[in-house]
Amino acid sequence: MWYNGLLDLSAWQLRHGLPASLLCAPSLELNGALKHFFRFWLWLTTAQNTREWTAVHRKHHAKCETPDDPHSPVHKGLSTVLRKGAELYREEARNPDTLRIYGKNCPDDWIERNLYSRYKLGGIALMAVIDLLLFGTLVSLSGRSR
Repeated sequence: MWYNGLLDLSAWQLRHGLPASLLCAPSLELNGALKHFFRFWLWLTTAQNTREWTAVHRKHHAKCETPDDPHSPVHKGLSTVLRKGAELYREEARNPDTLRIYGKNCPDDWIERNLYSRYKLGGIALMAVIDLLLFGTLVSLSGRSR
């Protein structure tokens, strides 16, 4: 529909698909501002820095549907992946081998070190504030929709 924009992208595609393809695909080179926008978007929506998210995502594709896949519905169970996907990503991001092997060629600039890595939960907190300012609360304290 036109109200979703010209490309009619779902929220999942915007949150996952675009950053994944733009940050993980070495064949696509973006200008600096656009590249940074997607790094900022990852921080805002995942509570991970670029290297962690990229490394786990690359490992998922390298080890897809094997026991080493960090979030394989076949091996972890679909319910677990759907309910605890972010936790599975964070857990795998603590694996130094995953970061060393799959986290190559990721940005290591001032903003990555001093904002995205240092204040991982800051992005989620900022997104919550933005959402509340833009949309307010959808459910009142009584539990009824406004």
